[in-house]
Amino acid sequence: MVNGQVDKESFNQLPLFPCYFVNDQAFATLQEAAIKCLYVTLDFDHTLIRRPGNEKKEIYKVYSKQLQNGTFERSTLLKEVKVKPRIPQDGIKELYDHKYGNKDIDKETLASKGIKIIEDHFYQCWDDSKIYIMNHSAGYDSRLLSSIIKKCGFTNVYFTCWQPEIEDFLKIMKYQGWDDKYIIPVKPNSNSIDYYAEILDFDFIGANYCEAERFWAGPALGKKVLTDLDFDFSNVVGISALFSDETMKSNRLKWSDIGWFIGCFLFDNPSIWLIGGLDIILPFISKEWIQLMTTYKIPVGIDEFKLEMLRQVDPTMLNLDRFPNPRFKIGPLLKKQGFHPFQMISEETRKKMENSFLQSWYCNTFKKESILPFPDILKYYDSRTTEYIKAAIFEYLIDEDCNITV
Repeated sequence: MVNGQVDKESFNQLPLFPCYFVNDQAFATLQEAAIKCLYVTLDFDHTLIRRPGNEKKEIYKVYSKQLQNGTFERSTLLKEVKVKPRIPQDGIKELYDHKYGNKDIDKETLASKGIKIIEDHFYQCWDDSKIYIMNHSAGYDSRLLSSIIKKCGFTNVYFTCWQPEIEDFLKIMKYQGWDDKYIIPVKPNSNSIDYYAEILDFDFIGANYCEAERFWAGPALGKKVLTDLDFDFSNVVGISALFSDETMKSNRLKWSDIGWFIGCFLFDNPSIWLIGGLDIILPFISKEWIQLMTTYKIPVGIDEFKLEMLRQVDPTMLNLDRFPNPRFKIGPLLKKQGFHPFQMISEETRKKMENSFLQSWYCNTFKKESILPFPDILKYYDSRTTEYIKAAIFEYLIDEDCNITV
């Protein structure tokens, strides 16, 4: 967002987060756009890319051309509202037809170049008058960024994490000396399976999710942190390690140009950061990082490359283990067999969710005779997740006096 313009990308990075349009007027969220319209129409033909990269290559060629000539847009749940990428800063668009190179380089030199690019991106983006909050995992990417932030000497920053990674996250915070800079939105409790109850609330989902797409708890907990601490959202900037793997792998995926990459991941999940219009520093999609990753081929595996960067920035980070998969680690916290850790909710919470859905306008208008089984509400890429989020969004709009027709 530049000077209050939600359709402008603030930083020198790919515009992979969308804004919502009613005619030529831009809004940060689908809800804001719909409420401005007052009268909106449900779009039954609206679909999203469920798994980026699964569409045919010909489609991405079209996306790339549309991005280059500024005509790329997607539908939303509402016919009157379209979604488009933010307008990038000067010099970013020239990347859209940037071809992939294949130059050889040793891992030490490549890692050194990568660290310098990330440092420079932080220096260019950082504003001492702002508050920064980073959604931090226990993985290599997050600890690399927080180590670089520490190295740069920035202090106006907070870090937050969520289960199942809190235990390892706290070790990282201690090693890096961020003892007073971490925030845990919901305290871990091995005796409870209701860890995600607060962010599964129907009203919370309806007000904060812009698309009926997969549910991901991490950013929702980030939103809860900001809300509970009464931060002035206009003064908050997010930080994320998103798209690190994707950009490191991009040279191996044989996409012809960066336009393919953007077309693949743009709008994958518009709700991945829930604060509408919040600026987000994304070092792994900065112009210089993209140029680096598309000029050279990484000479080692991606994890080994990340470890080399950590060795050069803060070798103590190598002393901390990284668990292989969240769903394995969180298993002991589940009272019964579950598909995914996000099923850490009690029967009472599940029943509350189900009642909210069954009483919703969307369910009673379209799904009364064909309600899908509810216990699996949180499965990834599952229509049941979509239905719950969609119903919550429509219920929120109705409560805000928005008229929805079909």
